[in-house]
Amino acid sequence: MTAVTEDPLLLLVGAVAIAYAIASVGIVPYVARAKRRSGPGWALLSLLVIPVITLLALAAIPPRGGDVDELAACPYCAEDVKADAVVCPHCRSNLESAMVGRLKARKS
Repeated sequence: MTAVTEDPLLLLVGAVAIAYAIASVGIVPYVARAKRRSGPGWALLSLLVIPVITLLALAAIPPRGGDVDELAACPYCAEDVKADAVVCPHCRSNLESAMVGRLKARKS
């Protein structure tokens, strides 16, 4: 049989190691995937760096756009319209096909 240790330092180190592993392999990839980032990549980074610092870095970066349409300002009313719009839904101005290519998408 194996001997059970009652050394408080070893118990503390074991508890910290378990919490570290759960944060690195469980929580960090979950948050990264929610922000449309690489879960395994951020998990690897959190194994190398303290998971709390990794979570703070993830909190600081914005989520990726993904399926969000890019918006541009209408040249007539300055309201946001989709960059590939042909008619402005606000002022009903025709955004000619030659002008559509010139609408510049705004960066969020």
